[in-house]
Amino acid sequence: MNRFSDVDPDTAKLIKEVITKDFSHLVQAKIKMVFDQRKRKSGGKYQLGKMQKSNDLVRYLTSREVGEPEGFDYLLFIDENVFEVIDHNDKIRLIRHLLQYADIDYEADRPFKIRKEEVLTWYDEMEYNKDDPKWFERLEVIAESVYNPENEENLANDMAQINA
Repeated sequence: MNRFSDVDPDTAKLIKEVITKDFSHLVQAKIKMVFDQRKRKSGGKYQLGKMQKSNDLVRYLTSREVGEPEGFDYLLFIDENVFEVIDHNDKIRLIRHLLQYADIDYEADRPFKIRKEEVLTWYDEMEYNKDDPKWFERLEVIAESVYNPENEENLANDMAQINA
């Protein structure tokens, strides 16, 4: 079985709604939305998704799907195993978090870029999630429960501390 699949229509619709509401500069960007079924970690933390700029090969390989010679501008990967168990609000939070990395500079030869984590993105992140500032910690615990269900007792304690 392939670890990658296209997101389902409801998820694609949700992503487009978030783009329209919060990321209007990305409305014209062509984004390939993909579920990833493999657990990914970096620095001990779960990677629940990734926004990636398309390289020339990806643009070429996706040109038929898009119907244009340039193909997709970005690839948006989402951890399907975790995404399917989180609630609607956390899905929106995760999508917004990933989309914050996309940046467009229409004056550049290659306008589609990926922003590094910077102070401005953290301010945006804090503003978007001011009603639930510990959302990402909660998703870490949920990811741990998905990938290591044998640790359920410890995870319940972790979740209680986050919600305290």
